[in-house]
Amino acid sequence: MPKIGGLHTDHISLAEAGSFARLIGGSNSDELEKKVRARMEVGDQGLCAVANGCPKLSKIVINNNYATVLGIIAMITSAARNLTHLELETCSLLTDQALEAIGSSSCRIRFLSFRFSSKITDAGLRFLANGSCSKTIKQLKLCRCREFTNGGVSLLCKMRVLEELDLSYCCQLTDVGGQAISTIRTLKKLKLVEAIFLTERTFVAIAKNCINLEVLDLAGCRGITTTCIDAFSGQKCLRFLNLQCHSCDDLRGSAFESLALGSPSLETIVVHESLRERLLQEMQESTVSRILGFKCWRYVVMGDGEGPRTMPRCYFYWDRCWGCHFSLPDLCNGANEYKFQELVQVACGAAILFL
Repeated sequence: MPKIGGLHTDHISLAEAGSFARLIGGSNSDELEKKVRARMEVGDQGLCAVANGCPKLSKIVINNNYATVLGIIAMITSAARNLTHLELETCSLLTDQALEAIGSSSCRIRFLSFRFSSKITDAGLRFLANGSCSKTIKQLKLCRCREFTNGGVSLLCKMRVLEELDLSYCCQLTDVGGQAISTIRTLKKLKLVEAIFLTERTFVAIAKNCINLEVLDLAGCRGITTTCIDAFSGQKCLRFLNLQCHSCDDLRGSAFESLALGSPSLETIVVHESLRERLLQEMQESTVSRILGFKCWRYVVMGDGEGPRTMPRCYFYWDRCWGCHFSLPDLCNGANEYKFQELVQVACGAAILFL
């Protein structure tokens, strides 16, 4: 792919490196949105070529298992002056060096996502927390990044304008990191799905300190108790609370009644389906119909070259095929399962069984 100089780029969708040259050759750059989406077939050579030819990108999305740190850093440093949105998802070769490049650059980045990136450690989070980007990042998604610890999470307190944080499936997170998160008073949306080591101490601290919180997703968190629910009573901003966990038997209808009465902004509370019968008996019907929703974890069995695998799929947030990482926005609203099956079979040939 030839070097492209002076191009005010904009939206590039790459199925392979050669398509980029064809796309740019036949497109009017003024009509393109400032964004790059690199697909799995594009490696470092293609990313470096894009970096050289497109220095004014403001939004970069790389969903690419084959890109290494070299190509990713080239994209970041090239677009540093204009970059505000960066998604590096399912990049299995992504390391802390990429985060160092972000932290040491002049990026005024507002949205940053490293979902499914397995090699990010505390050192990488330290680069972000100590860099100039800590003054600009509003949304940070670290879902399924399993290598950093409470020490790295505690550094996120340095982010001065952080409004949205996703630490779902981060398996080393305990109350030490959880209570550190609770000191980030700017948070409006917090996702801690399957944070199984968090206890009542963290959730009460979040309720006490995060007074601007609007959305809190604690699906799969086993430490939720009636005391946690009582702590959120009186919240002025909270709109959505997901407490969906099959092992939370301590939850009482009276606590939900008090929460609904004391939090006028509250629109929805999601709890596990197994609590339906008891809560319907303990709560007023009008309160249940107004704010309470009952959901349960769904399981998908996928066949691949290594045999079938079973994994939980949350009604709201499980949004891509585990085998090929094919994005499935239809699932965000618990959509048509037959359509989902058709989409995944087209993407990777997986056999799917809904249980």
